[in-house]
Amino acid sequence: MRKALFFVLTFGLFLLLHGSSAHAISLFFDPPFQTVVAGDPVSVDLLISGLKNFVAPALSTFDLDVKFNQAILAFDVTDADGNGVADSVTLDPTSQLDLQQLGLNPVSARLVAPGRLNLFDLSLDPPEELNSGQKGDFPLATITFTAVASGVSRLDLSVNALGDAAGNRLVIPEPSTLLFVGSGLVGFVIFRRKRLVA
Repeated sequence: MRKALFFVLTFGLFLLLHGSSAHAISLFFDPPFQTVVAGDPVSVDLLISGLKNFVAPALSTFDLDVKFNQAILAFDVTDADGNGVADSVTLDPTSQLDLQQLGLNPVSARLVAPGRLNLFDLSLDPPEELNSGQKGDFPLATITFTAVASGVSRLDLSVNALGDAAGNRLVIPEPSTLLFVGSGLVGFVIFRRKRLVA
């Protein structure tokens, strides 16, 4: 009897631990590492993964801050069309928060402090459409910087808000958050100086 109870408890704990990690939501930069020449553009995708394909919960809003070393990376704040999104950022490049492709979502991508870029998108698509039409893994943004000096610049992420189509907060499990924010292996760029050959 005790062996059976021990087995059931052990198996239940195994399912709980492994079942929850199978659907963990993650945010990460791709590529996680780049080597570029000073003066060159540096593009990076900010991706979300761990949602389920074409079922709830679907992402409907995000409000994120990306921190970078402005002595190494420059960010162009130009917004030529005045839509609130800097031209060096493409928000929701695969239209997963705008499945109807009406272009009416409230969005912004702007510097809120030196070396701190805020990214915001709020879907106006109906919840049932997001839940049935959104993929589980997709880019939230493509960000382009310019390398201005030699050195290393980590990209760190702060999550201000992440919400699903029902208006509930989506939680990134603690290990993913710590790994993403605290790891020097994720989201940094290395630069090298141009060498002139005579």
